[in-house]
Amino acid sequence: IPRPKISKRQYNSNMTYSSPYQSHFNIESILDIIKDYIKCEKFNINSTNFKLNLVYASRRDGDKAFDFHNKLKNYRPTLVIIQDEKNNIFGGYTTKSWEPENEFETYVKDKEAFIFVNNKVHTIGEEKMQRAINIGPTKGPSFGQDIVINDEFCTNNTNYIKLQFSTYIGDDFSILEINNKNLTPCIYAMWHADQFSLYGLKNE
Repeated sequence: IPRPKISKRQYNSNMTYSSPYQSHFNIESILDIIKDYIKCEKFNINSTNFKLNLVYASRRDGDKAFDFHNKLKNYRPTLVIIQDEKNNIFGGYTTKSWEPENEFETYVKDKEAFIFVNNKVHTIGEEKMQRAINIGPTKGPSFGQDIVINDEFCTNNTNYIKLQFSTYIGDDFSILEINNKNLTPCIYAMWHADQFSLYGLKNE
């Protein structure tokens, strides 16, 4: 299997990334907020030993669910960062694949998943980890019932964030209103710092 070409622009040992395809967010400041929550027992990943590579950006790869699934190629774990027109920054982390198993929408269990909204992380309760991520052929990167991104991310008015009575728990159960159009998701594959290739994170 040929190894992916990782250019100096794509690969950065300091866990940072800069790209004209991403929104105007500072990934270093996001990592400062979320890195202590990052872990993946399967690949021995924790908050101090991971690297990132941008594998999907809606501005570069298209905003349809097909484009999203086509680019992910079963990479895992992944970090999702989304920005709306009002510069709200939100997203999540999962160790599971986004690849749909069939034509139906399904929930996937992930005890290590979490979401973040602006400067706050929300982890998942044990009783709800069965619904950590929501996958399907017409779904974008969706976390439980909290962050729901549907097909055609930039124009679909059914996208939302809802933290009230949600899948993920925290000490603030308020609803964050977002602009549900012109969303610009970016998704980073994550792997152990000692691994040379992203192929180490594909499903076995």
